[in-house]
Amino acid sequence: MSADDSILLLRLALRGRYVWIVLHVQAIENFGSDAFVEWYLAHEQTVRFTTRRSVAVCIARRKAAQNKVEHGLCEVQSSFRIPVDKCDIAKGVLTFTFSKPECSFGDPKNRFVQVF
Repeated sequence: MSADDSILLLRLALRGRYVWIVLHVQAIENFGSDAFVEWYLAHEQTVRFTTRRSVAVCIARRKAAQNKVEHGLCEVQSSFRIPVDKCDIAKGVLTFTFSKPECSFGDPKNRFVQVF
């Protein structure tokens, strides 16, 4: 059975700017759905982010070298906007305070833009 894993560069909107979060995930196709992104982040609680894509790519390449992933690096440009009233932001770390939504997100849209 395959691992079906990838290193994901997830682009999100935060306070009118884009931020990138680098994650080692399975079933990357789910991240095309904004509802799934919200569900995932609510369950993750705390994530590190960067405001520079070039930094995210370096982090992703390092993670890919450490973990032999099946599908390599992928970038998803999500239209999900991080609700600033439902997270704390400090030194490149987001801590989410919104409640964990139910798992009903329907069909994801394909927003994959680049595979390395």
